[in-house]
Amino acid sequence: MQIARDEPVLEADMQFHLAISNAAGNPLLTNSLVMLRNAIRQGMLYKHLLPGISPKIVRAHAAIYNAIKRRDVQGAKKAMRDHLRDSMRFVDIATKKYRNKIAPTSKKRKLT
Repeated sequence: MQIARDEPVLEADMQFHLAISNAAGNPLLTNSLVMLRNAIRQGMLYKHLLPGISPKIVRAHAAIYNAIKRRDVQGAKKAMRDHLRDSMRFVDIATKKYRNKIAPTSKKRKLT
């Protein structure tokens, strides 16, 4: 699935969260996202493997964006909390379902 200027969903998802943190003017939040980017991306990767999940994420992002656009602080907070809660649930489901299918295999090496 492609969205937003033909970006892959995974990259658009990450860019959305970075744009929100930049717009919030909170350098601690932005720096945290950047520092945790690989871990967050791994969770997003798992989450996007679930069938039908991408449209749900796009709808959640739209709810957040629309609340911000309306300057509805409480609505934006609620939409973001709901999205993050749902995302954690989706990541948990996907990791359990796909862990053995995409996790890197580690080969034990003998130390000599």
